[in-house]
Amino acid sequence: MYDPDDPLPSFGFDLDHCITPDANGVPRLSADAKQALAELGCYAEISPSGDGIHILGPGTLPGPHFTNNKIGREGYDSTKRGRYLTFTGKTLPGYESWKAPDPAALARWYGKWATRGSGRASGASTNARSAAQGTSPTGASATTAASSANPTGARTTGTQAGAPATPRGGWQFISVALHGRGLPQQIIDLIQRLDGLDTTYKNDGSHALYGACIELARAGFTDQEIVSILTDPAHDIATIAPRHTATADRQDNARWIAQYQITKARIAAMTGASVMARDHYTLALAYTNHLRVQAGHPAVYTQGAIWTVKDNIWVASKMDSVATDVGRYFRGHKSITTRTAYKSIAETAATLMEDDQFFESAPSGVACRDRFWRVEPGKIISEPLTPAHRQRLRQLADPVFSKPPAKFLKILTDAMGTDARGAEQIRLLQQCLGLALTGALWKHRVALCLVGPTTCGKSKVMEIFEKFFPDDAVGACPPSRWDREYHAAALAGKTLNVVGEVEPNMPIQGGAFKSIVGGDRIDGRHPSGRVFTFVSMAAQFFCGNRLPPTTDRSSAFFKRWRIIVFENTCPPSAVQTDLAEKIVATEMAELLGWLLEGARDLPQTGELPTSAAHDERIRQWRYANNSAAAFAVDPAYCQTDPTASVAGKDLYTLYRYTYAHNEGIQACTQQKFYEYLEDVAPDLGIVCTNRGGSKWYSGIKLNSQQAHSAGLPFAPVAGTGEESANAPELSAGGAAKA
Repeated sequence: MYDPDDPLPSFGFDLDHCITPDANGVPRLSADAKQALAELGCYAEISPSGDGIHILGPGTLPGPHFTNNKIGREGYDSTKRGRYLTFTGKTLPGYESWKAPDPAALARWYGKWATRGSGRASGASTNARSAAQGTSPTGASATTAASSANPTGARTTGTQAGAPATPRGGWQFISVALHGRGLPQQIIDLIQRLDGLDTTYKNDGSHALYGACIELARAGFTDQEIVSILTDPAHDIATIAPRHTATADRQDNARWIAQYQITKARIAAMTGASVMARDHYTLALAYTNHLRVQAGHPAVYTQGAIWTVKDNIWVASKMDSVATDVGRYFRGHKSITTRTAYKSIAETAATLMEDDQFFESAPSGVACRDRFWRVEPGKIISEPLTPAHRQRLRQLADPVFSKPPAKFLKILTDAMGTDARGAEQIRLLQQCLGLALTGALWKHRVALCLVGPTTCGKSKVMEIFEKFFPDDAVGACPPSRWDREYHAAALAGKTLNVVGEVEPNMPIQGGAFKSIVGGDRIDGRHPSGRVFTFVSMAAQFFCGNRLPPTTDRSSAFFKRWRIIVFENTCPPSAVQTDLAEKIVATEMAELLGWLLEGARDLPQTGELPTSAAHDERIRQWRYANNSAAAFAVDPAYCQTDPTASVAGKDLYTLYRYTYAHNEGIQACTQQKFYEYLEDVAPDLGIVCTNRGGSKWYSGIKLNSQQAHSAGLPFAPVAGTGEESANAPELSAGGAAKA
């Protein structure tokens, strides 16, 4: 397909019916086709019809395109939009190379084939003769004709044919004045050629201007610099494009260059492809290069967004906004005109830039102004901030370590107490908040739950802590909805997820919770977007008056939690509604230092500790969601004893007919009872064995009174001398003897 905007022009002759069989049926070329091939010496192939040939090569015809139906000859080049010659690949032996023809031979055969009938005065033949003789169709010299192609009066140099062009003396000076650096020599040489409208980019003003854009883009100039150079009042090179800007002023020229020339020039400069490249891969490659040039650093696609560097901080762009930016960048490109095309190019660019683990390997720390405070076990290191730190948020103040955040600590001591139990909880909270701020809490595979009554201070603590994060870095997705891909996708790219009140009637699904908090790769999808895979790096914080319900009773689920208990309430008369604002205004630097110290003081083992309050609440929570476990630890029904052993069916009978009835609960099935009991068996010292196809549990015995009432065998109760006749005789190790 020929196109005037092609930076690499080409021509083609189409010779119809020039292959005919001889008397023996052997295909033969016509005399003129054979002679033309020998003289032109460029690429040739058999046409799709099989009885013609195409002669093709780089460059342009000596005159306008032509169609000579009388002899079946046509000629086209890149000045004719919309015409095309089909490549078949069936090359003629000896003519496989893509090379320019001899100019004299090209002019001669052009003049012969372009002549219609016996007349020699057609525009095509007249131009051919002029080109062969070095004159214009009007008889003027070639240089004068070139000058006349600039009706806007742009200054030119080199008024004599063959005379060497002299550089504009002001170019280098103007470049230094505008941009603080001199123009590369190849740009100065280019401008000299443009002044004479040399054929380097065709004798057409728009192509010459486009060539200048390509050269400047290759030299590393920005879009704004290119526009400034080409539209400077001292040398408004844009005026050499007469078809577009003959009556335009400088402002119009600048707008036209920015809208229609620079984007296409950058594609060509980077890929060497035609400006009208229509495949989205090439265009996506150009867009990724644009992002790199614009930010000074390669962009990355991860967490469902494209991230670019701005002042050493990584900033996310959602794919919808990226598609909009693609449309803005390719504005004026003839084949990129629909929203669907924008999204396709954006998604292809995302694939080229994809790095799922980009932020996962970022160092733990905090960006403060132009410094990065790296946190490692036992030390805090300050160093210059760079994009290599992969930080997504910046604090406005440097940390202060010399004094504690007194007002903030008072909230905690009022809520948890000043005794050893309270100090242990405050220490755990300091470590969790510090790890969350430095981007490391997700690596410990835990979520934090702040539990306590109304007006105990837990919401105030989270309100203050959220001030360290920009709004777009904080999510509010409840864990009961994480099993849905749209809700899971809401966690992508977030550094903090805070749920102010956990839904009391929506059980947490253990599978989705353990996958997200456990650092597994999960799939997410934004509405109308593609599915993407990511690891949630958001620190998970939940608040509630009580612990949330869950369908998961496994040890793996409860190990994913750290519970902070706010045990004391604040009297209504002592509530300060503006306390959070006061702390944010006066203590953020001290609080930042206190949190960094918490992350620093993590045990050398790297494991996040627990507290006595945490252990108590986890035990209660676990048993509240597991009636079999609650039954096993209730001394009214069962007792732990390392020397005892009891049949599983007897345990279930007492659970179903006595415990469930007395406690007013719905008993689970026997199989579920065994599963729920074995979930907590290791923590209780209970061991399950299989004897003759029946389940037996060692380390636990039935309460003798309850077992006797239910007519069940029971092991001896210490100090009573009671023993069931049906109880198995135990060995010294606690196992039943055969």
